[in-house]
Order: sequence, then structure tokens, then C-alpha cells
Amino acid sequence: MMLNRFPIGTLLVLIISLLCTPSSSANTDVRFSGFANIHATYSDNDELGFRSQIVNSSRDGVSLAPDSVLGLQANIKFNSDWDAVGQVIVQDRFDAHFSNLLELAFIRYSLNRNTQIKVGRFSTQSYLFTDFRYVGHAASWTRPPVEMYSQIGSLGNMDGINLNYRYSIGDSLAKVNLAYGQSDIRNDESAGKFRSQYKKLATINFEIQGDDWRVQSAYMSARLGGIIFPNSDLIRASLSQSPPILQPFYQSISDAFLPEDEPVSYFSIGGRYMFDNWELLAEYGDYSSDFALSRGTRSGYVSAGYYINDFVPYVIFAKNKNKNVDDIIDIEALQNVLPPQLVGLLIPEATLVNQTASNNHVDQESISVGLRWDINSAYAFKIEVNHYRLGDSGSGLFSFASAGEPNPAQSFNVISAGFTTTF
Repeated sequence: MMLNRFPIGTLLVLIISLLCTPSSSANTDVRFSGFANIHATYSDNDELGFRSQIVNSSRDGVSLAPDSVLGLQANIKFNSDWDAVGQVIVQDRFDAHFSNLLELAFIRYSLNRNTQIKVGRFSTQSYLFTDFRYVGHAASWTRPPVEMYSQIGSLGNMDGINLNYRYSIGDSLAKVNLAYGQSDIRNDESAGKFRSQYKKLATINFEIQGDDWRVQSAYMSARLGGIIFPNSDLIRASLSQSPPILQPFYQSISDAFLPEDEPVSYFSIGGRYMFDNWELLAEYGDYSSDFALSRGTRSGYVSAGYYINDFVPYVIFAKNKNKNVDDIIDIEALQNVLPPQLVGLLIPEATLVNQTASNNHVDQESISVGLRWDINSAYAFKIEVNHYRLGDSGSGLFSFASAGEPNPAQSFNVISAGFTTTF
């Protein structure tokens, strides 16, 4: 179906052609805008590599990479009914393929002032700040809490069709978003390819806001498949070539690491409330999946900031924890059903499988304090200090230097300082 394999390249060519071709209509309006976050980040742990998203590179020591982002956007308005948007985000992605830099690329048709249809690549709107999570100038903090927003890097946008409807409820404005399509994940590393697909991706988002508050809830469901990673071919070969007595062993590994058409879902709810000089934020998310490299998690945060003229001091408490921490292979059960000579051969392999899954667990919490200073309407200076505490084998959101070994419980600190701007 067209929606399952949306021709995003064709849409890009169309948008670029429209940008570069002189318009025959005096009503066509082309506008360019952008934003930049330039931050220096310091991490004090040599074993853990800090990254703002799981799809980004990991850094330790002093680096400009983790929190520095450049965004460029083109808006083309053809007439009162039709427009197009393209947006590229340059950041510290390990895989810098153009598809990973392309955040938005859609054509929009307005049926009326309250109803719009988008076709192309657009935001999943699955979080409170999905649409402007990279625009540092739009928020007090340096970055959205990684416990909540790290994993959105792989599912912040999708290719397909979107219907948006808004209406008034008294003095409040409500919005409903429905979307269907897919999201192809590409995060190739030096060790080899990493690919996956969220197929039959359906999302529904509801938002309501007033003068001083905003509440949003979202639900997503999809079918996960198309998994490719280093040694994935070896797992497939082991399953197809193993003798019948070992089939259950390798089937368990295949089911965990190579799901095909596996259902996954995500639910989130969040809100923002302003009163006097206070800004209060809270958000909660629940992701359900049995994929060994990205198991189901619960995440959330609360944040409070206080506006003092051009300054906003703030504090954030955040947490993320896996819902399922069971081993992929039950070694005790293995010993009970297989001959001793086979058990001796398979235990090292079973241990490695369990440890690989365990090292991708997420079990962490953090407290962050920061300060934003608005120098003027275009520039702001920010400084933020994060203290992260990780449980055993809980470093899934960060990289661990000793691959293949159990990750011990530990903590580390990150300091980030720099400037944000829009243009």
C-alpha cells in the first residue's frame, strides 16, 4: 500500500522544485526560518557515554556535540488552502544519513479554518513537546528530560497521512489529531547495520489548552518488524539449521531479538500550568514491547520553574524503568530439559544472550537544576546540572564502555552551558 511505503523522496523533490522554480502566482509565499542551540557539555564518568537521545552518538568529558543542534525550515504557502513545510535538524546522530536529518516534509491542505490534512513526513505528536523538543529557545531547560524524551528520537516523526481538527470549548481550544503510516528506523553503526520498522503505525492525539494551561494525551500502536542488526543473520541461521531438540532454545532467541509483526503501543499524558510567576510541568509515558533491545518502559518527570524578570531558575525530577526484566533464556529450565552435554555447550551462549538484553535495560532517575537568562528576544543563555543514578544493568539510555559485561549500579553528573537562538 502507498501508506506503508510512502515515497518521501518524491515529496522532497517536489518541495525542492517548488522552492527553486520561479512561481507564476504572485500569491505564493516562501519563508525560511531556523534555530540553533550551541552548548558545551561535560560528563564526569569515563564508563558511561552521555547522549541526549538513544539514536545519537555518546560522548564523555567535554564536548560541544550532545546538546548542540541546528534546525532549518522552509514554509511555502501556495494559496489560502495549500502549503508545504520542510525541516532539517542537524545534530549528533551516529548515522548521519539524510533520512535521519529530515524531521518534516509534508504538503498540507486546509479543508476549512478548523480542519487540515497533511501528507508526507510529520510529527507523531506523541509527547507534550514533540513538535518543538529541539527548539531550545522555546523552553526553560537545556533539553527535555532524557528519561522521557531519549527514546522519542527514533519515533518523533512518521511518514503517512494526518488529519487535524480543532474546535472551541468555551474559552479553551481543543485539537484532535489522527494519523496513519509507518516509521523506518535507521541507526547504522561501525559494527554494522541497525534497522527496524514500525508498520501500520496509527496515532491519536488530543490536546486542550487555555490561557495559562495545556493538557495533552496521545496513544500510538504499530507492528514492529524488519529488524536488522549485527549478528541478526546468525540468529536466523541458527534457528533454521538447529536440530529439533534445540529449536525451542533458538526460537526463544529469535522471538526476543527478531520480532516480526510484533504489536507495540505507547500512551502518554502531560500538562503545563502557569500561575503567578510559576511554571509547572509533568508528563508520564508507558511503552509496551517485548523486543529484547527495546523492552517496555514507564517514564515520567515533574518540573517547576519560577520567572524572575529575565531569569528562570528551575528543577526537574525524572525517572525511567523497564517493566519487564526477565531473562530471555531460563538457564535453570534449560538444564532440566536438555542432556548435560548440550547444556554445557549452550550455557555460555544463553548467558551472553541474557546479558545483551540486560545491558539494554533502563533503570534510572535524575535530578536536574538549571537557570535560563533571556539576554534579549533572540538569544538566551542556559546552564544546567544533571545528576543521574542508574541501577544494575540500567544504562540502556547511555552507552557503557565495557560491552558484554554486566553494568554495575552507579551515578554520574553532566553539566551543560550555552546559548539558544531563533532566526
